Amino acid sequence: MITRGDSGMVGLGPERLLRPGGPLCPTDMPRTVEVATRARPEPGPTPESDTLTVRIRLRGGTVIWSGLAYPGPDGGPVEEARFDLAQYLGEIGRAYAALVGRP
Repeated sequence: MITRGDSGMVGLGPERLLRPGGPLCPTDMPRTVEVATRARPEPGPTPESDTLTVRIRLRGGTVIWSGLAYPGPDGGPVEEARFDLAQYLGEIGRAYAALVGRP
């Protein structure tokens, strides 16, 4: 999603984003999370932003990422992604465990 949103961005460290209770974990209160930063400053005018953020909120059993803007399969903009809460938390846990070398 990051490179589709802006190819000049590089994702922030997974050890920060994926840690238990970290920024990608949904909470009752919606929040805006910085997920990437510009890889190299581009010459010329300053880009709109040097960071890429998503808004994460929880609605029932669904995690919603909004504030996205990348082209979808049909070429139209994808502005929101929805994830099943149990699958989302499981995948974050799996990715973090793989990162720190735990089974």
